[in-house]
Amino acid sequence: MAAQPLTGSFPSKPLVKQSRTPSSSLSLSSLESKLFGLRLSKRTKPDFARITLFLTSRSSITARYGGGSRSSGSDDRRSRQSDSDDEKALDISAIRSPTVRLIDQQHIMVGVVSKLEAIQMAEDAELDLVILSPDDDPPVVKIMDYSKYRYQQKKKKKDQQKKSA
Repeated sequence: MAAQPLTGSFPSKPLVKQSRTPSSSLSLSSLESKLFGLRLSKRTKPDFARITLFLTSRSSITARYGGGSRSSGSDDRRSRQSDSDDEKALDISAIRSPTVRLIDQQHIMVGVVSKLEAIQMAEDAELDLVILSPDDDPPVVKIMDYSKYRYQQKKKKKDQQKKSA
């Protein structure tokens, strides 16, 4: 018998409230705190949260929580490999270039924009910023729902395996 994932929801209050203070280098906005270097983004999906920590060395650490349960069994090696691929595709801090070539969620080439602007556009759309081609100059990134994309890829692969068998 497979274990069922626990789900639920609870009310929460924002950790950082937007406040306007006279010109001060330590003023807080709803998106980031310059004092602590912490960026919180609120998602509309109850099972998904993202926290990005911006360090003083201009690198960032992104954590994703939520999603479906993992299956256990013989495919552990494959799931570890796909996790590694997921981490590479979602690790925007690995991009050293200050600019990226951006494709939006409607598959339209936006053009070359700053990396921070691309991140902001993805956050505004409440979608993921995925690295498509890290070795290009500038690197190519796309705004998309990455978990939906991965699901569609797995579904296509499964259909191809059924047709070949």
